Amino acid sequence: MVDHRRPGAELWPALFWLFVTILQSAFLGILLALSPRPWIPRQTDLLAGFVMWVPGGMVYVGVALALAAAWIRHAGTEARRRQTYA
Repeated sequence: MVDHRRPGAELWPALFWLFVTILQSAFLGILLALSPRPWIPRQTDLLAGFVMWVPGGMVYVGVALALAAAWIRHAGTEARRRQTYA
């Protein structure tokens, strides 16, 4: 549900869930990468952990930056609109 009275209100849930997802993914990646022994019989845990942690984290950072840019753009549009009507 979008609150049309507050500009940018629809971005808060997206930012919250993105943050929760980043924490979960980073935590699991760190656990896999820094575990003293493999979780499964293969030795690929270290590589899988780093792939989840580093490149996977970069994807989340890119999405967070895109959301922040949309939020800033929306705030600038609202500010210009208010100046026009004031």
